[in-house]
Amino acid sequence: MEQALDLDSLKNDAEFWNFVSVQVALCVAGEALGTYADDKVRDVHVAVLATLTSYNLPTCHKHCSEQLKKQFKR
Repeated sequence: MEQALDLDSLKNDAEFWNFVSVQVALCVAGEALGTYADDKVRDVHVAVLATLTSYNLPTCHKHCSEQLKKQFKR
C-alpha cells in the first residue's frame, strides 16, 4: 500500500520549496525567451531564403517551420 503524502510536512521542507522556486523560474524564463527565440528563428529562415534566392537555388517547400511549430505545440 502506498504511503499518503503529508502536505503539512512539505510546508517546512526547504528542498521542496527550492524545487518549486526552480520550476517557477524555468517557466518564467521559458515564457520570456519564447518570443525572442521565435523571432530569431524567423530571422534565420528569412536569411536562408534570401541566400538561396541570391544563388538561384530552389527554396524549401516542405514547410519545415510549420512542422516544427506543430511539434512544439504538443
